Amino acid sequence: MELNELLAKAEDRLSKIHPTLADKARQLIAKAHEEGIDLVVTQGLRTIAEQNALYAQGRTAPGKIVTKAKGGSSYHNFGLAFDIAVRNADGSIDWDSTKLYSRVGQLGKSIGLEWGGDFKSIKDTPHFQLTFGLTLSQLRAGKRPSGSTVTSDAAPVVEQGAKGELITDTQAKLNSLGFDCGTVDGIAGAKTVAAVKAFQKANGLDVDGIAGTKTLAKLAELIEAKAKPAEPVAEVKPEKVEAASAPAKPMPKVASLGDKYSVQVKAKVATGVYKNADISEKSKTLKAGTVFSVYGYTTAAWAVPGGFIQMKDVEPVAVTIKTGGLNPSMEADFRTYLKKIGLDGALNLAKGGNPSATITASGLDLVKVRKFLDEKGWYYK
Repeated sequence: MELNELLAKAEDRLSKIHPTLADKARQLIAKAHEEGIDLVVTQGLRTIAEQNALYAQGRTAPGKIVTKAKGGSSYHNFGLAFDIAVRNADGSIDWDSTKLYSRVGQLGKSIGLEWGGDFKSIKDTPHFQLTFGLTLSQLRAGKRPSGSTVTSDAAPVVEQGAKGELITDTQAKLNSLGFDCGTVDGIAGAKTVAAVKAFQKANGLDVDGIAGTKTLAKLAELIEAKAKPAEPVAEVKPEKVEAASAPAKPMPKVASLGDKYSVQVKAKVATGVYKNADISEKSKTLKAGTVFSVYGYTTAAWAVPGGFIQMKDVEPVAVTIKTGGLNPSMEADFRTYLKKIGLDGALNLAKGGNPSATITASGLDLVKVRKFLDEKGWYYK
């Protein structure tokens, strides 16, 4: 399978995990593909609710026990892990090749990923994670790495024994509203839990001593209302004509490639990702050597998951296409088109057997060739 097809298949799951981890997953797929190993992503984000449902299987729900981890006990629950599988040429999955999974594990470690094959207790060779130095206890308490795709609302954030910045913030808010937590120390002890229960009871919430989504939202609402000053009586002033605001700066037009015609590019240097098509509002930087998919373009930028990158900072990844049988008329038609787009002489015909051909192209040239073949209805792979 072509690299762009593997990456396109993985994108739905990768789009839900931490962006830095997703970029490394794409790098891993590309590195493995260079060695003839096709990878599929079988798991990305697994929510707390999904983890608890999995844990219930074989216990309180039908089925066999498949995990020992409750919700919040896996880095998958926080978008910081993904699992892969090796895809055979016929599309089936190879779960058993120790040699292949070991090699993929080494490739993952070479780009900074933690590999499940190194786990001390239960080896998990399809598993990769990036913890950002955070423990599961810190994640359950609401701590998140910068750029996290999973908010702290995905799990209770203030419960007995929890520690961290969110606990400190909650204690300060409760004290401010008259619900005594004692010393604001970032540790949810018995006094903090009692204050949470008193707050929940006073505001008509479920009283369980755990500050989850609804409790924290109510806290924030009351703190905001308390901080808001009383509105002064409006002074009546003569009307004045406001100067017309400057029109918004027009953005460059983005041409979409979609999943079918997406191409791969490789960062030549540390490459900025920008929020807008005019290359403004930088959001992050990708390391030199990063390979990733692009799904659209302007005259000077590629559209990538999460924003735009400058074309000058990357180089398109070349792909070789092999056609089905070409008769003389088809060959002549193909060569005419290739000459028209500046790829004259790029077509290589097989010397014997079925008169198929190969052509190597990259970037928008690759897109043009694929669209030509699709419009003609000619087979290629």
